Amino acid sequence: MIKDKLEHCTRYESVHPLFKKAFEFLQKSDVSSLSEGKHMIDGDNIFALVQEYKTKSAEGNQAEAHRKHIDIQYLVKGKELMGHTTLYNQTESKSYNDNDDYALYNEEYSFIKVNSGEFTVFFPHDIHMPCIKVNEEELVKKIVIKIKL
Repeated sequence: MIKDKLEHCTRYESVHPLFKKAFEFLQKSDVSSLSEGKHMIDGDNIFALVQEYKTKSAEGNQAEAHRKHIDIQYLVKGKELMGHTTLYNQTESKSYNDNDDYALYNEEYSFIKVNSGEFTVFFPHDIHMPCIKVNEEELVKKIVIKIKL
């Protein structure tokens, strides 16, 4: 997992060959005016999911992990907590869904606060639970960039 401000994204371009293109999309787009939904960046290799939602309580929610994609989650507006733990041999609470590329887990997590202008990177070995309220529910706008492995 990585967490940083978008202004420092060049530090991570060498981590994966498609990171540079993904970060360029975030830097060069008018992210505040992007419409909700899927935005193609480089075919199926890189695409962005623009989301607007109210943050929620962690209670009763489960975290996810992916096998086919790396997530770059960038907060355009608002703040939220994201739960995180490392995937090693945990048992899935919901079996892996190949079409939607996720499995769910009931695990203990460490929470990090992510503010607008910051991003996180979740790799397939990262179980993560985003969208969690900091204190009270809040409207968030987020761009999740999916990078194909």
